[in-house]
Amino acid sequence: MLLWINLHGSFIILFVLSISAFIFGDGDKKSLLSIMIITFLVTFINPHTYNVWSYFVFMMNSPSDHLFAFEWSPPRNEGWQMNIFFAWLILFAPLAKFSNHKLTRLEWVWFLGFAWLALTGLRYVIWFQFLLAIFSAQLISDFITLNQPQKNFPQLNISFGIFMLITPLIFLTGLREKWMGDSVPVYEMTTTPLSSTLWLVHNPQHCDHLWADYAFGGYLSFAFPDCKAWMDSRFNAYPPQQWTEYVQVTNAENWQEFFDKKDIQNLFLSQAAQPKLIQAVSESNVWCEEYKDEYAVIFSRCE
Repeated sequence: MLLWINLHGSFIILFVLSISAFIFGDGDKKSLLSIMIITFLVTFINPHTYNVWSYFVFMMNSPSDHLFAFEWSPPRNEGWQMNIFFAWLILFAPLAKFSNHKLTRLEWVWFLGFAWLALTGLRYVIWFQFLLAIFSAQLISDFITLNQPQKNFPQLNISFGIFMLITPLIFLTGLREKWMGDSVPVYEMTTTPLSSTLWLVHNPQHCDHLWADYAFGGYLSFAFPDCKAWMDSRFNAYPPQQWTEYVQVTNAENWQEFFDKKDIQNLFLSQAAQPKLIQAVSESNVWCEEYKDEYAVIFSRCE
């Protein structure tokens, strides 16, 4: 838990599992309660102490995240990964029905609870799949006859284990490019405007009153902090009204009136995400194109 609390906000999952086990499970609940209390105290051993809990509550109640962030939206049955997920979820019911192994009350509570989370927010699907895999393995085991191996080969097992541990390392950035010619680029260029940001570094006057694609704004906050955009990719940092305005402008709805109202002087637009807005701005005599590449276009008000 000490490592978990200092790395990721998902530490709350441990408490969800343990509290439900305390209420619905069997076993030594006195020891479980003691462990839960100690674990809770350990969560304060971090640079932000109790604020990690405040941040968790803030994130769970952030309207902008829930309304506009893709990872907080319900999953859709689109793409082969989600096809597998939904098929797996549907097939779990007959598997649980016909298997001789029956899930306990606690396991059903975990299953239903995490299934509800997964179906209401895409970010929870991965956590539910961990439980789904464990429970599916338990249920399938009754349909499989395992023969006890006559001989053991520990050297083979150890060698295979080492191989499985080392194999992922060859896909690390820096190594992958050396042996895989057409490997995936290090950066997703449609959201990481390297060249255009470098141009802004050399032309900082175009950072004044800048309105940018939100992903570009997020990259600017890292690569060129002095160039502050109207908003960036931190969904919870901006109210829903501001995100609504952003979506409307991106769709080229009342964009000129908005830019005049907010005194926007420069635009940093995405070719991939904002084609309608780019076309509308390009056709206007109010804006002049200052920079353009495959991924981004920068405009400023014509003098």
